[in-house]
Amino acid sequence: YAQKYDNTDNLCLTLFDAINTALRKGKPVDDAQIKQQIKGQPVARYFVSAKNKLKNLLYDSLYDMHGRNTDEYQIIKQYRVADILRDKGLQAEAQKQLQNTMKAALQKEYYTLWLDGFRYKVNYSIEDMTIPLATLHEWMDEAAEVNNLLANYTQRVLLNRLIYAAYITGEDKIDNETRRVFNEEYLQELVQQSRSAYGKYLSLNCLLFYVARYKTSNESVAIAQQQKDVLQQTLEYTRRYAGEFFVAYQNYLNTLHPTEHLKQIVESSKEMEALAQKHLRYAGDKRISATAVYHATMTRLNAYIENNDLAAISKEVVHAVEVYKKEGVGIGVPGQVVFLSLIKDSYFIFGHNHEAL
Repeated sequence: YAQKYDNTDNLCLTLFDAINTALRKGKPVDDAQIKQQIKGQPVARYFVSAKNKLKNLLYDSLYDMHGRNTDEYQIIKQYRVADILRDKGLQAEAQKQLQNTMKAALQKEYYTLWLDGFRYKVNYSIEDMTIPLATLHEWMDEAAEVNNLLANYTQRVLLNRLIYAAYITGEDKIDNETRRVFNEEYLQELVQQSRSAYGKYLSLNCLLFYVARYKTSNESVAIAQQQKDVLQQTLEYTRRYAGEFFVAYQNYLNTLHPTEHLKQIVESSKEMEALAQKHLRYAGDKRISATAVYHATMTRLNAYIENNDLAAISKEVVHAVEVYKKEGVGIGVPGQVVFLSLIKDSYFIFGHNHEAL
């Protein structure tokens, strides 16, 4: 990244190489050790400034590497392109670029980024002395609507945090102000009033917390499925909520009874696994992808074990081992323990004690 964008003598790159060499040798990396390593080199005279510049270059390169596939990065980039086109005198093309980008930002629920585009739009209009007053009033209404969406979105985020806190708090510790919102009637109304996909997902999340605490597990199934379906629709135009979608999908699978809903679990877990491979690998988020594939496989294998379906277990355990070999590191130690326990039980069922041990 430094060689591509920095035309100076790259003192910070020399420092990077020194740190990298120390790391590869397993040596401690501290200022004293690195100073000793670069002693006599030009970078030694500018150690503090080179270190600060290196830190900023690392941030820039990480952003460049991880941001290219994100919707947010593309929206910001397209706004800047529109601004450059305008500076070059290509007004019509700049306006078209700006309008298309604002439309994309609104569809993907990047409300603050839409407002950034609106600022460009208003600034561009200063040069046009013929804009009718009615058009300006339409713009004001448009901005007010997006601000309302943003306020609704923000409220749902904070409320979800509050309801979760109430869910894990002892009954005697829930204050009256919290009870005013932590009740079924209010939470059902919240779902109906939500004005964005993510807002509805959060409202349904709040309702799930309430149902998990005060209702039966069967009542959670419909809510969890609705939550999953709301975010699945967003995958058609953005990967922004892909992580939340797979959490919602796992919540849905968790509400299904392994013996009463076996067919549902098998079909849904296979769909979840296929979607994880398709969307999250493309998005570059391997950790979430690994976790989603692991959860889908684990849920399916557990259901087969609960139903003592020997033919299905014998096939699924082979797939589970392949998943573990491929995704094992990405699911974390607790996940590995649960996953391997199911594989162990499957081996024991068939008397494959050596493999199980």
